[in-house]
Amino acid sequence: MNEKEDGGEYNTTLNEETNHQKTGNYKPPVSRVKITAKAIDIGSVIRFVSDKGSGATVLFLGTVRNRSEAGKVKIMEYEAYEKMAVKEIMKMIRDATGRWQVCRVAVIHRIGKVKLKEPSVAVAVSSPHRRDAFSACMYIIDSIKTQAPIWKKEILEGGREVWMQGAEISK
Repeated sequence: MNEKEDGGEYNTTLNEETNHQKTGNYKPPVSRVKITAKAIDIGSVIRFVSDKGSGATVLFLGTVRNRSEAGKVKIMEYEAYEKMAVKEIMKMIRDATGRWQVCRVAVIHRIGKVKLKEPSVAVAVSSPHRRDAFSACMYIIDSIKTQAPIWKKEILEGGREVWMQGAEISK
């Protein structure tokens, strides 16, 4: 794995053998993982995963909603063990690229306070085929929710704060 660190951002080419290298025009997927306090630039995420070999691009945006089981949400606050989160997300991407044919992957996750309706996470996957793009994207976001060392705290109307656990994956 070739890795270049630039202020919490990792641009990586995954060179491991994968199960979809049977195609003659295979090139290792390129991935970007970023943990940031800044707003997610959706356009740059899409541009990053754009690839002349892809016939499909899937973008998942997780946004802060106004309700949860705990009550009415006013704002969300995220914390992360950043270096570990990046390493774990890269493992998830490697696993996904071993299962599905993928051209490029980008994962951006916010930390700090995130307002209602704002994206807190973006996962984008490009692939020659839509089924692979959808499957890889869903696998990555589901894995992030349950395995990445990223924690969220809901700040509710009235000031009560509730730390939330990762969502269970329903199969």
